[in-house]
Amino acid sequence: MVYHSGFMGTRSTNDPYYRALGEALKKARLDADVTPSEAASYAGLSHSNAIARYENGTRTPDIKTLHSLSIAYATSPQSLMMQAATASQQINEIKKGTNVKRKEEKE
Repeated sequence: MVYHSGFMGTRSTNDPYYRALGEALKKARLDADVTPSEAASYAGLSHSNAIARYENGTRTPDIKTLHSLSIAYATSPQSLMMQAATASQQINEIKKGTNVKRKEEKE
């Protein structure tokens, strides 16, 4: 299982992991042909705007909500977190490469 240093169920920062988790959640929801309202209902949430916040990375679901959503989307929390970890690692590597390139250009 992949673990991230942040706490789930909190406001997200500009951390690529949380944005990638949101993208993974949205893709899983669309692949499962589930509307945001249906997803909110499955997860026991009162409003579908929570789903939008999860998907755009401004908030992260707590582990119970992530588990409920993964069941609704016919996937697993581990799969969603692995997708996020892989994507965020790729983003970080691209950023590192860009920063190295900029530094070399300045020299």
